[in-house]
Amino acid sequence: MRNYYKNRILVVDDTVENLDIVVHTIGENYDIIVAKDGSSAIKLAESEKPDLILLDIIMPGKNGYDVCKELKANEQTKMIPIIFLTGMDGSESKKQGFYLGAVDYITKPFEVEELKARVNNHLFVKTAQDTLQKQKEILEMKVAERTFELNETAKKMEFFSLEAVLRLSRAAEYRDDDTGNHVFRVGLYSAEIAKDLKLSEDNVKKLMWSAPMHDIGKIGIPDSILQKSGKLTDEEWVIMRNHTVMGAEILGGSSSEIIKMAEMLAQGHHEKWNGKGYPEGKIGEEIPFLCRVVAIADVFDALTTERPYKKPFSLEKSFTIIKKERGEHFDPTIVDSFFRIQDKIIEIKEKYSDVEKIDSSEFWNIWT
Repeated sequence: MRNYYKNRILVVDDTVENLDIVVHTIGENYDIIVAKDGSSAIKLAESEKPDLILLDIIMPGKNGYDVCKELKANEQTKMIPIIFLTGMDGSESKKQGFYLGAVDYITKPFEVEELKARVNNHLFVKTAQDTLQKQKEILEMKVAERTFELNETAKKMEFFSLEAVLRLSRAAEYRDDDTGNHVFRVGLYSAEIAKDLKLSEDNVKKLMWSAPMHDIGKIGIPDSILQKSGKLTDEEWVIMRNHTVMGAEILGGSSSEIIKMAEMLAQGHHEKWNGKGYPEGKIGEEIPFLCRVVAIADVFDALTTERPYKKPFSLEKSFTIIKKERGEHFDPTIVDSFFRIQDKIIEIKEKYSDVEKIDSSEFWNIWT
């Protein structure tokens, strides 16, 4: 069993007498292991992880240079310091040794005290390096843990902030929708269309969270207008249409990317491809792309659910209306996407119907 109170040194030499001399010189203070050839030295270095290697150069088979080169190329052993301990004393030999990565070069015959001093110095440096590496690893682990904690805290803060706005959006919707699930379905429909149109995963998530806020401006519309069962007068329509502007004002000025996107959607989700929408009468690609996506999601959900002024339309009738409005109310590209994922749209409608209220945390977990 390894003595953990002593540094371990691997001594490599093909001559038994040389091994005996080195072991006798430094063996009292260190845990010594020996190898008599290059291949054995490499295996021992990998398995035993010595703190230092004393390596002869002239050996049968793999010489010391070969061994040094292999050890420095190996991720498991490249950090082990190597001292060449050899009878070759030429300057070219030393140059080659240092070039290959040795930390020192001692020629035989050596001075006992010199060998002890050099070994001791290099082990001191190795111990210091190991300590720094461990401290670095501990610091990296602590940084990773702290980063994880901060990310989790940020996620919670984001959830609570968005939930507050979503609840406000839902409060507006409750006045003509008993469950308020409309806003969530619009988010889910919009996200699926965005996925089909190859938007990035990040933008799909942002759209799913921002789209439910599109009608937040309805909170400023009087009940007499919002819940009216009959046709609105021209004056009432002016007030009703103003929910887009009010929504953008409510959401305006935020630093959150999701709220900024929601501000844009609140302002533009009633614009029409043919320019006959409101509040600005934008036409075609003047309308922000995501507003065009939410427009079709919003209309489809309104068609298929009950409102104070109408009973729900069948899926067949609703799909017919969407098709008819291709190139009129809706961007043709987005209509085509809508029908490509028609089965997914129906699945969302059935799963998140108005039978039970959707919980905000459930909605959050769908895409996080």
